[in-house]
Amino acid sequence: MGKGRAGIDIGPQTVAFVSHDFVALEALAEKANMRYRELRLIERAMDRSRRGMNPEFFNPDGTVIDADKLPPELLKPNGKRKWARSKHYNELARKKRYLNAKLARLRRCQHNEMANRYLAQGDEFYIEDMNFAAMAKKAKAQKKEDLKPGEKFRRRKRFGRSIANKAPAGFVATLERKVLRQGGSFQRINTREAKASQYDHLSQEYNKKKLSQRWHRFKDGRKIQRDLYSAFLIMNTNHTLNGFDQALCDANFEHFFALHNLEISRLRGVQMPSSAGVA
Repeated sequence: MGKGRAGIDIGPQTVAFVSHDFVALEALAEKANMRYRELRLIERAMDRSRRGMNPEFFNPDGTVIDADKLPPELLKPNGKRKWARSKHYNELARKKRYLNAKLARLRRCQHNEMANRYLAQGDEFYIEDMNFAAMAKKAKAQKKEDLKPGEKFRRRKRFGRSIANKAPAGFVATLERKVLRQGGSFQRINTREAKASQYDHLSQEYNKKKLSQRWHRFKDGRKIQRDLYSAFLIMNTNHTLNGFDQALCDANFEHFFALHNLEISRLRGVQMPSSAGVA
């Protein structure tokens, strides 16, 4: 374990990490990408097999008949359907389980590797308190009559697929376990009060940004990658965990900015998720 403070800004697909002498923006579990086309074909084949083996459970239009409308001989004692499964269906189910287990092993391995690298950079870790389960859920459906004049439909899609692939909450748990086991501290700051993504420590002002705005611009003309800047601010959080220590920000910024520019130069030749904003 290293010595000193470290700040982490984690998203559904990327991790921004800042300590005194180390700045990194990395894809989280970059090799862990579910083969969605292969999985979708398996699931479609499983559905066809299930329908062919159990026609009595489906209406003519293809919808599933409610269990309470089925005769008792088609139900188990607990009220669930007695699905008949073919050998082909069971083989497809095994293949699906294998793909998911392979992805989980790879993701767990990469989480451990990344956590070990970060562990060497400090012993006092700060991170935003994130609710990834809420981020994975779809937004509420909008009704046309509720739309204001000129307002567009809001997309229901959020970050479910990215979170399922990368398991950011799993990485945070892995890093926290390793830090505490080595005798370090791991603290979560108050996201709603600190608002790291909106704060500018030079002007000491809060300015709300759109999620698509991936770079923060200072009044002196300089610009900085948004996630890395948030990680820098989180590293310099105050003792109440609801804001930032202005003296620490001022003292550490120029050194951080130099390391930030080196990291951005390195990333120019690296394939990163589009959400990083680095091309």
